[in-house]
Amino acid sequence: MAAMSLFACAPQPEDTVSAAPASDQAGYPETTEVEFTLKTIAENGKLLYIGVGGEIDGVVNPDLVVQPGAVIRIVLINGDGMVHDLFLPDFDVKTDYVKRIGDQQEILFEAGDMQPGPYVYYCTLPGHRKAGQEGKLIITNP
Repeated sequence: MAAMSLFACAPQPEDTVSAAPASDQAGYPETTEVEFTLKTIAENGKLLYIGVGGEIDGVVNPDLVVQPGAVIRIVLINGDGMVHDLFLPDFDVKTDYVKRIGDQQEILFEAGDMQPGPYVYYCTLPGHRKAGQEGKLIITNP
């Protein structure tokens, strides 16, 4: 009889499901990792980021579209030999500088509970943002 009581108190599979985060219950994964690669370019007097791979391949200052709660990895590659970085002020994340052609830096952060909408990313070096080096990370509606 005592063994039966202990068994009754043990977590059952349905207990685990009911304790799942609301995002799982809605059919969305709890966290999704997405990766974007951006390469710096200087073209026609402008400084830009260009997407590398996937849906953003070849896109200038691409919109980086993610789901709420996503874990986001952004790889920055120096493609022009000038010093650059990548900053997302609303997420308080910034790469280290890429200084020479081929240098790479990356940042990893979570969208967390940020509201759906656009969030800017740009290079913090003086004049680079004004010269065109900025884009948007967009959190979509679930």
